[in-house]
Amino acid sequence: MKDTARTRNLARMGIPPEARGAVWACAIGNHLKLDEESFERLAIHSAMVHQKHSNGAALSKAEAVHITNAEVIDADLPRTFGSLHLFDESGGCNSDLRKVLVAMDLLLPDVGYVQGMSYFAAMLSLYMEPLTAFIALSNLVDRHFFRALFLMDIDQIWRYLKIFDALLESNNREVAAHFAQLGLTSDLYMIDWLFTLYSKTTPLPVAGRIWDYFLVMGEVALFDVALRLLRYFKPQLSGASFEESLRVLNTIPAELQPDTLFSSAFAVKIPKRVHDLFQQELRSHEAALQSVRDDTEPHSGRAAPSGHLQ
Repeated sequence: MKDTARTRNLARMGIPPEARGAVWACAIGNHLKLDEESFERLAIHSAMVHQKHSNGAALSKAEAVHITNAEVIDADLPRTFGSLHLFDESGGCNSDLRKVLVAMDLLLPDVGYVQGMSYFAAMLSLYMEPLTAFIALSNLVDRHFFRALFLMDIDQIWRYLKIFDALLESNNREVAAHFAQLGLTSDLYMIDWLFTLYSKTTPLPVAGRIWDYFLVMGEVALFDVALRLLRYFKPQLSGASFEESLRVLNTIPAELQPDTLFSSAFAVKIPKRVHDLFQQELRSHEAALQSVRDDTEPHSGRAAPSGHLQ
């Protein structure tokens, strides 16, 4: 989508909730060329692996990893948007969300399930049917930006944080100086925010608006949001200790409204060259990933796990 002032303003205004599923799915795309057949094959394969495990049969290393990841998923689901009780065993969405996550775990075994992904899947599932949520989640996790996060690519994460640190210094010198004095580095709050795309730490209406903005504007919007939050928190952070500052950053008030966060009062400046450099880097990595995919089996309609879990 073309990056213009009008596009940014429309993204900040938010997408109507009833349209989010369709708009988000379109914005994420389907470069993995997934479909209903691939989703069902992955679900069946997961059930077969679990049956082998229940029968006490020997598992391959990859199958054992899948069983372990499925157990982590089962532990994470009740904690995901816990106050809604949608994804615990008493809720109506538990089995659908579990199916989405175990299928993604099999599809992308080099990444697999990582704690925090349940919030990705849950946000998508609030607005999409399971198949669409699976396709969107898998394509989102497969982006270089999120691969770097979930695989804990320290060098790449450090490069992202250096960009953010420079933006913080130029947009909010007082907070940047205060954090420097405290020794409070951006990894102590940014990684947690990014790992769940702000879904765990912000009120649900705010998280939805952040996702609108991110999916329209791209990954650099996530830095924009962080800078806005730090502007919002500036009065509480002024003079706060290290521990108090972390508590502020990890306790975003329920009364925060989307229109407040995205108002002009908390606007930030991100130079166009930063947008361009960010997108250029992402495109180069995506091209490298695509070349690897082209040299291996195609994703479209594949029974992917049979190749990975032998």
